[in-house]
Amino acid sequence: MGKPTKGKAERLAKLSPLVQNANLDPDLIKKGPDYTTIVRAAGGHPRSGPAVAVVLWKACSSLAHGEVRGQINYLTKEVLGESAPGVALTKVTGNVLLLNTGVLVSMGITKTALDLYAKRSGMAGA
Repeated sequence: MGKPTKGKAERLAKLSPLVQNANLDPDLIKKGPDYTTIVRAAGGHPRSGPAVAVVLWKACSSLAHGEVRGQINYLTKEVLGESAPGVALTKVTGNVLLLNTGVLVSMGITKTALDLYAKRSGMAGA
């Protein structure tokens, strides 16, 4: 992929009126969207809706990054006993149904996002 032929200032000058016509904040085009914004936008196209897309993305992301919050909230837990008062011995296993559902919905949203990107960038059918 080659370098853009226009400078950043020229591209921003061309995009600013379009953003203003859409009643959006012109500063939006000066910074890239965060992941939640991207997932919410892509999730608005399938029937499940943007809220479901964001929840599933956060769950999968949390598990993929090994965050304790994800393990506590999304995996199957079985308390086996206590090693000391207030310290539980817990068996944590994968929640196959939740993970499978999350992956399938995420794949659908990713396909939708890529299709929208291709359509909006003029790459559709290329």
